[in-house]
Amino acid sequence: MKTIDEQQTFIVENLDILAAVSWKGYLSKGRGAVSIAVDDSLPPPPGVPVGTATGLRLGYVPVAEFPSQTNNEKTAIGMCERYEPKTQIVVVVAYLENGRETSDHHRLRARLPPPEAYKKYKKRLKRKHLQDQWWDN
Repeated sequence: MKTIDEQQTFIVENLDILAAVSWKGYLSKGRGAVSIAVDDSLPPPPGVPVGTATGLRLGYVPVAEFPSQTNNEKTAIGMCERYEPKTQIVVVVAYLENGRETSDHHRLRARLPPPEAYKKYKKRLKRKHLQDQWWDN
């Protein structure tokens, strides 16, 4: 999931659960972004054949906790400052490229408004490891 096309496909396919994660994070930590870390040390999500994907870690990063002030992070912070939490989400996808950590940022309108998505997926978000139950509707 290191190309923009792969990221966008993943985000669109999982938009409702990402919106739920975004709302939960917003309520508890304020403005921020859903973070997806592509982690080669984790197994792929259940149902995804080994070798076709790496593991993913899902979380939420409030603006105050963005790691540094590089141009890349400034872009994400700007997105977080301008998005509408009740209708939009910001997603940061972090991965290693040539041994260096890099990230891409996406701001998009949620199909299901984040407050509604949170109500729908609230019980699933209480689980400790989201990757253990991936997003099967």
